[in-house]
Amino acid sequence: MPVNLNESELDRIRQSISDPVQSNHEAKRQHLKELSTQRTGKWPNTLEAMRRKKENWKKDKEEREEAERLKIDEEELRLQKEYRTKQIERANRLLYEQTDRMKTLRSKELLADVLQDREYQIGEKNAFKAMDQKVEDGWTGVLMAQLRDADKKADDERKVRERKHKELVVMQQKQLEEYKNSHIATLREEMRDGERIKAKAEQDARDEEETELARKRRVKQANEDMRLANERLNLLRKQEAEKEVAEEFKRQEDARKKEERTLKRDELQRQRDEKKAAQKMRMATENLLQFEAKSEARLESQKKEVRQKEDNVLKCRAERRASQKDAINHSRSLQLQEKERRKHDDLEIAKEQSLKWADYNQRVERSIVKEEQDKRLDNIRLAALQRQQADAKRTIDMEDRAAQILAEETIKNGHSMDQELYKQYAAHVLDDAEKKGMANTFPLKQALKAKGIDLLPASGFRVYKEKMAEVRERHKSPAAAEASQPTGTTTTTNQQKVDNALDWAYLNMGGETWDCQPACWITDYVLAVQCFISTAAVVYSSSNRTDSIWYMVYFVAMGTTASLGGFLHHMAFKAMKKFNLDPAKTSKRVFGVYLQQSTVDTCLAWVWRFCLGFTTLTNFALVAAPASRYLSLHLSELTIWIAGVGYSFVGAAAFVKMQTSIMLLGFLPPMFFGGISAIASLSDGWLLELLVLLFILAGGLVQAAEAAPSHKHFNHNALAHVLLSASATAMIMHFYMRTPEQVE
Repeated sequence: MPVNLNESELDRIRQSISDPVQSNHEAKRQHLKELSTQRTGKWPNTLEAMRRKKENWKKDKEEREEAERLKIDEEELRLQKEYRTKQIERANRLLYEQTDRMKTLRSKELLADVLQDREYQIGEKNAFKAMDQKVEDGWTGVLMAQLRDADKKADDERKVRERKHKELVVMQQKQLEEYKNSHIATLREEMRDGERIKAKAEQDARDEEETELARKRRVKQANEDMRLANERLNLLRKQEAEKEVAEEFKRQEDARKKEERTLKRDELQRQRDEKKAAQKMRMATENLLQFEAKSEARLESQKKEVRQKEDNVLKCRAERRASQKDAINHSRSLQLQEKERRKHDDLEIAKEQSLKWADYNQRVERSIVKEEQDKRLDNIRLAALQRQQADAKRTIDMEDRAAQILAEETIKNGHSMDQELYKQYAAHVLDDAEKKGMANTFPLKQALKAKGIDLLPASGFRVYKEKMAEVRERHKSPAAAEASQPTGTTTTTNQQKVDNALDWAYLNMGGETWDCQPACWITDYVLAVQCFISTAAVVYSSSNRTDSIWYMVYFVAMGTTASLGGFLHHMAFKAMKKFNLDPAKTSKRVFGVYLQQSTVDTCLAWVWRFCLGFTTLTNFALVAAPASRYLSLHLSELTIWIAGVGYSFVGAAAFVKMQTSIMLLGFLPPMFFGGISAIASLSDGWLLELLVLLFILAGGLVQAAEAAPSHKHFNHNALAHVLLSASATAMIMHFYMRTPEQVE
């Protein structure tokens, strides 16, 4: 939509974007400012002047620096011109030194220099030898001094220990003697106490025996008195009886006399007499009974008195015996308490002494252990230092060898270039002579045909550590050099051998590299042992199994492949140490046998062929095992025969071509066929069967991609062997997971 503007708005917009119109007041103010600026322009202390001075100072400084840079550039041009001049003069001097006369003079000078250098080298060698011998003698002296000090220290420690042991023995003997004396004194005191107690007991026994005898005498006397009293009583009884009998007889006589007097009175008299006789009898009986009662009472009182006396005697004796027993028990308890206290004090003293001696022995043992640990740490540090020195010496020797090889190659190239320049110059001289019409050009032709004498360096030159990186950058690695060269024209240099030795690779005479890292052949041997143990386990458990044949074929083939592979890498390791690091063309001892390098290379090639063949057999077992498990009898036999024929051709091709790609190609059938069969069946152990194939596939991919945790210590081949070991573990687990019933 168009916008309509009037003229006033358009003028306002134009004024807003155009310069303002200068008024009279503004022009006057501008004129005054110019006059002020002209007046203050020469003042040095104004802000403008100081700012201008600062800007001028920076500009002056830049101009001075530019002038200095120009001077440096001119000096650099002058130096480069001088350097070019010197190079031209050196080139001219070198061309001049190519004449026969200068060659003869230089050859004589070179011979003298060589002889002088030889003498200097012999002297230097003797000096180094003497210095080494002096250092060795010094270290031997130091070592012998240390050994003497150690022996002296050991003798001193042994003497101190013997002295302390003797003091301990004397102290123990003294303590034993004191304890023995105190024990004997205690025993003697106890014996005296026992004797006193025994004498007192004997005396008490004698006193008791005398008292008992006296009591018995008293009892006997009392019994005798009792007997006499009984006899007297019996006599009295007898006399009374006789008197009664006499009286009875007298009465009877009186009665008989009176019978005759009267019969009536007889009866009355008889009754009266009977009454009297009964009364008399009763009275006599009562008297007798009273007498007997009195006698019995008297005897009973006597018995009570005797019994009371005996009880009193027994009571006194029991109280005396109890008091003596209490005294004996009290004395015995006091003796036992004293003995227990002495025993407890002895035990406390012995325990305290044993704790002190145990603490002392622990301190001594800790000091001895600390000394041994310090000595062991010193030995470990010395061993580590020696290993570092040996590694440094080995590295320096390898670098010196590489520098020497590079120097020889450089010198050889320089000689060849000089020979070409000489031939060109000689041909040019011959052409000039022929153009000039010289008739006899035979000497020139002989000089043109003459071969130069290549002189090897007397001592070479040294490339220091800081130049090694530059030297290695100039030379490609063996793999890159082999890739950059056409087939059939592979060359091997000494520098490549040294670099491959640093990378754990053996470079054979044909320029091929073989992996010889220790981790590689160690893992191969471990895999072989695992496979053969698994084979023994399968054989042991195959009595009631019908599917163990292909497990055995797999483990035997895998173990044989690992054994051959470990032998191959191990032989390459030995060959790298013997041939790459020592290029002398002589037989070297490899596994105890003296072999040429060509023989070792041939052995490596044949072992590799057999490795490829047994790897093909492993792949065949991986195809035959699932075919026998998942297919019918006829179809499984047909599949195994077809796989056998196909893998025979694959094995033959791998045996002839010696290419790893053929081995990897042979793994594709078991990978697809076994994986599809396991997933389609989903039987027990199908996951382990997939793990077997996946671990083998992972090992092949690791080898193809050369992926490794450390190329210097644990490369891709070692990692692939670990994955193959995991595959073998999964295979033996799969074997034991399938029961005989599941197999049937």
